[in-house]
This record gives sequence, structure tokens and C-alpha cells, in this order.
Amino acid sequence: MVLLFVALLIAVGFLIERKIKHNTPPSINAMGLVLQDLNGKEIALSDLANKPMVLNFWGTWCGPCLQEIPGFEKAGKQFGDKVNIVLISDESPEKIAAFRQKNNCQLLYVHSSKPFTDLGIEAVPVTYFYNAAGELVTAKKSALNENELSAAIREIIQ
Repeated sequence: MVLLFVALLIAVGFLIERKIKHNTPPSINAMGLVLQDLNGKEIALSDLANKPMVLNFWGTWCGPCLQEIPGFEKAGKQFGDKVNIVLISDESPEKIAAFRQKNNCQLLYVHSSKPFTDLGIEAVPVTYFYNAAGELVTAKKSALNENELSAAIREIIQ
């Protein structure tokens, strides 16, 4: 009976550890990322590190990503120049630009020349929130609704 209980505890612990690892966004050195704007010009995120920053990794093919884009656009208007919001896709710049134009998006949409899998990102959306010192405050590995997004941004602009 004791052996059965111990085996059950080990199995539950293993499952909990797998779930935690699965739901934890990968660690990314955001300040070391070099991205490209939709015209091919390099953008170093370290150049934007003078104020809080939100990095959202997304794709035009991703349903949950598309659901949260309007919330990011609204947050961009709500918080203005208090925060940099950057939406990053590893799709072609042409595809990102077409999406941006079709949806009348105003935020900074950029292209990652590295596939997300090379960054350790296996699924999108993933969003990282950095304070003005460039320190990671929180990260979310799921779609955010407008309230969650606004609350996370308020936390980093304080």
C-alpha cells in the first residue's frame, strides 16, 4: 500500500512538473534580439530599452494571436508613449505588412529572421513584459484579453 502511494506521488509530481514546464515561456535575451522592420531595416530591441516594453510573439495563421491583436492596438492607444509594444513574427515581412495594412494596425510589427523554434518558442502567442531597466517582469504563454494586457502593462509602467 505504501509503495502504491509513493508511486502515485511520483507520478503526480512528474505530471505537475511537465505542466509547469509546458506553461512556462522560454527565457529569451530580448535585448540581444536583432529584428527587422517591414522594410528590412535592422532594429535592436536594446535601442527601445529606455522605457517599459511589451514583446508579443505571434503569427498571422494563429487564431488566438489574431484575437488578441485588437487588444494590443487598443493598449497602444491607451498607454501611448509610456510603453513600447512590439509584435514579432517569424513570417515573411511581406506577409506581416499585408496583415498590418489589411487590419489597419498602427503598432511596431517586426520580422524575426530566426525561426521562433530557434529562440525556444514552440507555440504562439507568447508575450514578455519588461520594465524600463530592461528586466523581465512577467511572461504569458497564452492569448491575453484586454484586461490582462492592461493590468500587465500598468505593472511595468509604475
